[in-house]
Amino acid sequence: MIRCPRCFDALRPVPLEQGAVYSCTHCSGVFAPAEECTDLLGPLVDVDTWRGTDWATFGRQSRLKSPKTGQLMEHVEISWEGKTVELDLCPQTGGMWFDAGEMKTVSEITRSLAQEQDGDFTDVQTKFGARSYLLQLFMNLPIELCNPVRKKPIVTHMLIALCCVAFLWQLSVDNIEASTRTFALVPEAAQGKQIWGLVTYMFMHGGWAHIFGNMFMLYVFGDNIEDVLGRKTFLMFYLACGVAGAILQVAFQTGTLMVVGASGAIAGVMGAYLVLFPKVKVRMVFFFIPLFLKVRYYLIFWIALNFFGLMGDDGSVALLCHIGGFLCGLALALPYRNYDIQNQLQA
Repeated sequence: MIRCPRCFDALRPVPLEQGAVYSCTHCSGVFAPAEECTDLLGPLVDVDTWRGTDWATFGRQSRLKSPKTGQLMEHVEISWEGKTVELDLCPQTGGMWFDAGEMKTVSEITRSLAQEQDGDFTDVQTKFGARSYLLQLFMNLPIELCNPVRKKPIVTHMLIALCCVAFLWQLSVDNIEASTRTFALVPEAAQGKQIWGLVTYMFMHGGWAHIFGNMFMLYVFGDNIEDVLGRKTFLMFYLACGVAGAILQVAFQTGTLMVVGASGAIAGVMGAYLVLFPKVKVRMVFFFIPLFLKVRYYLIFWIALNFFGLMGDDGSVALLCHIGGFLCGLALALPYRNYDIQNQLQA
């Protein structure tokens, strides 16, 4: 039995997908072995990579004893942009003790540091080559600088695969327009006809550029939202945003637009990203010039274009679907704004 270094209560093991951490139900502290630190908080929380940096200070002896060895631990202080957190490191095992709330602060500091183009996390940042430059130049799509996840985004990849399979099916049928309309979102849904289209439309697409752009955006933004919400919740969130966009579209559209595409659901993912990761940087290419900007500016500009587009809407793009999905994603993500994995370990 291992005990809390603060209040000396027995620590409760909390199993992870691989390994386990140890939580105190009294003070909410957590002891995480070295490998579990990165499993729990992501690759940015690797103490070995912090050594030698100007934002992490090592060497001062802690007053707390390691739950594993009983020996005094080492103080580790990290500080960046006005935020400071003092952690306790077990020198013998590499495990760390996190007091209540410290995991959240560590995650915020390391994510902020990772957005520095010439900082200490360049090894985990996205590598930008000629192919990505040309893609961004011609498709005007964003790419994250650095926002790694803790778990494989299985649901995000599954949704991408389902959309691709559905698109290949569309290409294989004899009458593609009639077959697509069967699963599309049609204006008649407002009268209760072809109601399944509120869901199935988001797996259909209107062409190669359409599906490529949508799947690229889902790939870029979906993994981080899935990481925070969890796989089951993310799937329900994704479908809810798609349905919300569909409802707004059929409720207020004045034309006969048949809607296909995952952009309503993906707009919801983008809305959630704006709430949860507003300071993450993305690269865009404007007039051949690569620019790095905080994602909140890109996302606010994108949704603003959709609102302005309503004034001159010719009915060719389901702008209301985008807006409905985005607003739904914003609203559903708000309870997760102060997300702290350490709180979940106490449940």
